Amino acid sequence: MGAGGAGLASAEVSESVFLNPASLAHAPSFSSGWFYKDGFVKGENHTTDYGATFVDNSKDVFVPGAFSYIRRRRNFEGLAPADETYWQVAVGKFMHDQFSMGLTLYYLAIETDGKKYTRLNGDLGFMWNPSPNFGWGVVIYNLRKPDLETPDYLNYKPFAAIGLNFILTELVRVRMDIGQQLIDNPLGRHVIKAGLETFINRFVVLRLGGQFDRLVGTDETTLGLSFLGPRFSLDYAINYRQSDVSKGPLHSVDLRIPF
Repeated sequence: MGAGGAGLASAEVSESVFLNPASLAHAPSFSSGWFYKDGFVKGENHTTDYGATFVDNSKDVFVPGAFSYIRRRRNFEGLAPADETYWQVAVGKFMHDQFSMGLTLYYLAIETDGKKYTRLNGDLGFMWNPSPNFGWGVVIYNLRKPDLETPDYLNYKPFAAIGLNFILTELVRVRMDIGQQLIDNPLGRHVIKAGLETFINRFVVLRLGGQFDRLVGTDETTLGLSFLGPRFSLDYAINYRQSDVSKGPLHSVDLRIPF
């Protein structure tokens, strides 16, 4: 989140498995991650997320895979809050040289106002890394069309995005994603995410970024700080909506442990 939410072409698997399942082809033998996020999004709407992910790419597995659990509570202005539970399984594998493909399947259960809605859906991703310093990613999220029984504001709609990850120097990296909601978007408005990572020293990374959502009409500024230790990594990020700073920022904390 510190890099503006961009990263679908990144090979930092503990975070990018949620953005592009094709990144699993680059996974270490085993890694795990825990995360927490809390704050306002899109005006009066508030979200609280927590969860965990486990990635396995040990030599005995046929296909690198990941299992994730996410719990989210969303509050909406003038509407009942929604409690969401995700169970997610993802696989990704090199198809040829530096070209990889991945698939995510997730089960979503939403409880709101005394009612429960469930949905099985998935994402399809591709990643191409022609050199160690440059990579492309393409993802189609939410492959199935929205469930007509679920209220529209709770539906996760089909969305396509393309991104790049570029290592300028050993200490500086650039990320950029651009995407578009594929339905209920008659003007074809885009979402642009971009971020810069710079290594202050061997263990500390500073991230700056922005997110520009032309569909919703919001601009956001992000800042992140990470400690990349030999045994674990700790990330903190903060997100400000420029049009509504008075509501307070969105905070995110991640703990990653590779093996």
